[in-house]
Amino acid sequence: MKKILLALCVLGGAGYAAWRCGLIPKAPGGGTEAPAAGASNAGPAAPGGDNAPPVPGGGLTPPPVPAGKPGKDLYAEGKYAEAVGALQRELTAKMVADVPCHYGMIAYAHEAMKQPDAALPWWNRILAEFPETVYCADAECALGRRAAAGSEVRRGHFTRALARSPDSAAVKMIAGELADMLDKAGQKFEARQAYTIAWEQMPPADPRRTAIESRLNALNQSLVFSSEPTPDSTFYVIQPGDSLAIIASKTNCPIGYMRRANRIKGDNIVAGNKLKVLQGTWTGRVELSQCRMTLFLNGHFIRRYVVGIGKPETPTPPGTYTVSEKLTDPDWKGIPSADPRNILGTRWLSFFEDPTYGIHGTALSADSTVGTPSSNGCVRMHNADVEEVYDLIPKGTKIAVVP
Repeated sequence: MKKILLALCVLGGAGYAAWRCGLIPKAPGGGTEAPAAGASNAGPAAPGGDNAPPVPGGGLTPPPVPAGKPGKDLYAEGKYAEAVGALQRELTAKMVADVPCHYGMIAYAHEAMKQPDAALPWWNRILAEFPETVYCADAECALGRRAAAGSEVRRGHFTRALARSPDSAAVKMIAGELADMLDKAGQKFEARQAYTIAWEQMPPADPRRTAIESRLNALNQSLVFSSEPTPDSTFYVIQPGDSLAIIASKTNCPIGYMRRANRIKGDNIVAGNKLKVLQGTWTGRVELSQCRMTLFLNGHFIRRYVVGIGKPETPTPPGTYTVSEKLTDPDWKGIPSADPRNILGTRWLSFFEDPTYGIHGTALSADSTVGTPSSNGCVRMHNADVEEVYDLIPKGTKIAVVP
């Protein structure tokens, strides 16, 4: 059990770099444990990219290896006392390509052996000697856990870990606690990021996930659906001759969003005034098994919607799609939007990869079918929800449809 717990908190992200370093023991069968679900659909890359250590000596003949089994192998086997000795001998022999990784394994081994005082100098060495590495997140989390619960010192360490490596396994372990502390301190943007990490790791039926989702919705009322300044927004100064359409083309921010956030009615704007516009990359994820669609901005949870999906005989095909066309009050087979026979409702967002599929609203007579397998393959939404989605996401937004 101890070995499994240690595998969950290995250095700098449960990614390829840490595996190659030897911090994450191989899973049975020769693979590695799958990472927890990320802010993106395919799962985030390991911090720092492919960080596999180069051949010692830059491709030249490496120095001789100290006798005995390599320290990372002993660490993976849970032989922590032996691992510490071997890792330190390897450092002394200067045969180590990724020095902070070795520091981290030594520190974690001491933690596993209930020797926090012996681990402490190794965590501090990572921060002092290698301040730009992904392993600093592990060091910050380890130091934070030594501070009193709820203290500013603990929050400070955890916050720096979040900033350094939000995708790391160490940060995932403290995300929920950190989110609550940040939320209480009024750090809304950072709290949303931490809550998103915690939310992504929980199974759909977990009641804590529902509570976190409720808190995320409340935070986004300020961060997204108001004119409050945020790190992922800017304020555009209206120029003479500007219109909302011109500003939208300049900023790639939909007109509907500018109206919502800045409380604009109609198209009247005044030169010299400022408009909040969001910046960054929007993505969406449709979970067929849950009949839900979630929107993210720069990987942060923004909103989750109930959706209808394809019937068994006309299923919604999984894949990644690109929003290419956006229509208000769309006709359907020559039937105008206001006609009760029009099944598209008030909005249509087509998929570039197959324009016969898309996201749309619902005829009022069929509104109760949202949340069920009831469409001809499209993603069907309540009209109020699809109108919000239409206003939030620009053309080019990627929507992943997953089982």
